[in-house]
Amino acid sequence: MTTILDLINNDPRKRSGEGERAERHPEKAHRPDQPVARKPPWIRVKAPGSALWRETGALLKESGLSTVCQEASCPNIGECWEKKHATS
Repeated sequence: MTTILDLINNDPRKRSGEGERAERHPEKAHRPDQPVARKPPWIRVKAPGSALWRETGALLKESGLSTVCQEASCPNIGECWEKKHATS
């Protein structure tokens, strides 16, 4: 017996519309007793964008390096890069 999966047309990872939320884990998807909790305001960090941060980013890009910070989408990247600290 053979089972054929149509993953091109029925890819569960695709979102069907703009602004739609990502699917929850299958075990939690239909459990009203566990609503999706938002992160508290104090956990949010300010987006990086200072001159030192841009300078560090340009230096890494010019050197052809990527950092652990970038790959992991570290929320503290602005704080480290402003001090010219980066782990590649």
